[in-house]
Amino acid sequence: MSILNFTELKKGSEQFRILTVPWDSSLPAFCRAAKEKSERQTAFLESASETDDLVYLSCLPWFPVTGFVTERNLEIDDSIPRVTWGKYRKESGRVTLNITFDLSSEVNRRFVDGVHLGRFYEALQQKINDLE
Repeated sequence: MSILNFTELKKGSEQFRILTVPWDSSLPAFCRAAKEKSERQTAFLESASETDDLVYLSCLPWFPVTGFVTERNLEIDDSIPRVTWGKYRKESGRVTLNITFDLSSEVNRRFVDGVHLGRFYEALQQKINDLE
């Protein structure tokens, strides 16, 4: 199980919150858990421990993203993956999110190498294909 940490724009506002929600087994289950957490959470950020199963997700759906860097403490043992993507596009009747240009991943090279990013890409592509 992974724990996903992501921002959510508060409905009807320009304020956002940082939600931390466990990924259990399926996208519908995660969406239900995220909706429940969103409805309950009133603080900007609830206490979240940085564990080995935490992943930071950022989405900037207003524009394409070709690179992105988040703030960090620059600790040598920081192993939390940071995944950011931008606006998706519709091309030839398909919705696309070009991983080469619109997805940037920041990882600690002491823990992750290119082969791991390749496996992530393949797993992500399969999840996207399964949505169709």
